[in-house]
Amino acid sequence: MKNSDFSYIGKRLPRQDAELQLTGTCRYGDDYFPPNLLIAKARYSDYPHAKLLGVDVSEAEAMPGVAAVITCRDVPYNRFGGG
Repeated sequence: MKNSDFSYIGKRLPRQDAELQLTGTCRYGDDYFPPNLLIAKARYSDYPHAKLLGVDVSEAEAMPGVAAVITCRDVPYNRFGGG
């Protein structure tokens, strides 16, 4: 290897995206929404460590734009949860 291979080490380089970040026009991965994209939202209990006697999902299912409501009964084995 030649010394010219290391010409950027230890030197300040101008950032190519600095102006975009400063003006707020830089686009990140979360800024892209492809067609037919589904977004998942989690709903947690209002009472931590409470014993759930039942879950009524009818109101959530009736909301416009809801594609599916998934509960613990829909997941046969939850590796990271307690259910």
